[in-house]
Amino acid sequence: MQRAIIFAGITVIMLLPSHAGAQSTKALNTIADIYAAVRMCWKAPNVSGPAELVVRMSFTRDGNILGKARVTYENKSVPPERRLLYRVAVMQTFKRCTPFSFSPQLGDAIAGRPLSFRFRSISGLGT
Repeated sequence: MQRAIIFAGITVIMLLPSHAGAQSTKALNTIADIYAAVRMCWKAPNVSGPAELVVRMSFTRDGNILGKARVTYENKSVPPERRLLYRVAVMQTFKRCTPFSFSPQLGDAIAGRPLSFRFRSISGLGT
């Protein structure tokens, strides 16, 4: 059962590069703007207890995800079924948000460079 859950989580991550259109047409000018845009797209799942996940990815000059996202940290105190829900919510966030609309300067500055995004829920409320 646990292997099936892990496999499903890996499958979700592998499907990440096929994304929908970005929600905002306003050009992002700074890295802080990227993080703010991700926060706007984030819809936390209802997971009881603390949950945390860090994902690392790079973007192309035009705001698409470059390659595959990589989970670099995951809170192991949460049961595997709930961790999978959290992973799916994180991946759906990037599907909703990307491609980003980078300003030419930001696109040139971050193209191919990895960024890490931390998602956490203190008490299952999505904070």
